[in-house]
Amino acid sequence: MAAAVRTRSRNNIARQVRDVYPAKPEIALRAHREIVPGWYVGTNESSVTKLRIAKAAASACGLRWGDEVDLELS
Repeated sequence: MAAAVRTRSRNNIARQVRDVYPAKPEIALRAHREIVPGWYVGTNESSVTKLRIAKAAASACGLRWGDEVDLELS
């Protein structure tokens, strides 16, 4: 799943907080959430980017968006 949501410069989902924002550790420390034990997602993103990450992660896990996975951003 992490590979499916990786960008050129960083991992959007990673095993270590420091890998979520590797070039900006100060952001990594304040802008992350543990989504399941041992996996972290960056939260310093636009809603559009968060939705893209969620859809890519669901697809990588073999889940159907809208049927098995849904997300409400506020």
